[in-house]
Amino acid sequence: MNRWGYVPAVPVEAPGETARLFVLWLEDRELATLDVTEPNYWRRLLPVDRHPVTLESGVRLPPCFVYVGRHGCLTDGTGQARRLVDQPTLIQSLLDDSPELRRLCGGTPEEFVARVRDEVIREAVYQLFPAEGRALSQPELVGLPSL
Repeated sequence: MNRWGYVPAVPVEAPGETARLFVLWLEDRELATLDVTEPNYWRRLLPVDRHPVTLESGVRLPPCFVYVGRHGCLTDGTGQARRLVDQPTLIQSLLDDSPELRRLCGGTPEEFVARVRDEVIREAVYQLFPAEGRALSQPELVGLPSL
């Protein structure tokens, strides 16, 4: 999560599923600027054989880049990547699933957001998620070419 309490989404591999996404066409300078704004992500190239990107018109694009989370993805109670939900719902679910997280961050999304502004608390939460088995590394995405 970031210092403002936002828990960002990360891409995950989900064989057989599709997702509606936005594609940006950036010049090299713009892409370099975007890279600087994403310190918790690695930019990786999506191979078209595993991750084809197709416009609504049906035109298939050449390989695109994606930002892969450096901290992996959060998991649900079964060890599967969590589905996208709004921030209050996600944070409340995380709090409901972990007594230790509630001890650190309170019992509500509002308390969570306020408390993770403290760098010490935020770092403790970063350590807690993998310790509780709530973070999943994504070697299949991290290992993609970076160009």
